Amino acid sequence: MTSAMKKLRNDRALTLEQLADITGLSKGFLSQIETGKRQASQATLQLIADALGCSMSALIAEELSAQALRVFEALSQDGRRDALRYLHFLADQEASAASAPSSPGQAPRTHS
Repeated sequence: MTSAMKKLRNDRALTLEQLADITGLSKGFLSQIETGKRQASQATLQLIADALGCSMSALIAEELSAQALRVFEALSQDGRRDALRYLHFLADQEASAASAPSSPGQAPRTHS
C-alpha cells in the first residue's frame, strides 16, 4: 500500500500522526506500511481506508494503478509502444464484446 496510502493521505493533507490519531494505530506502524516494511491486514486496511474517506477497494485500486505506472515507466520506448497497442487491443475487444448481441436464451453481458 506504499504509494496509494501516502498519496491519499497527502491529498487529504493528513500527517502520519493525524492518521494515527484517527485510526488508533501507531505512527510507526503506519510509516512501516507506507514504506512497504510491513503488510497490513484486511482489518487494518479497512481502518485506513475509512480514515482516508475511501473504500478499501479504492485504496487497493490506487495502489495497483501506481504499481502499473511504475512498471510502464520502466519499459523501453518499444516496450511502452507495445504495451499501449495491447491495451488498445483489449479495449477494442471489450467494446466489441459489450456491443455484441446476446444469443437467444443468454442473459445480456454486464460489466461492473
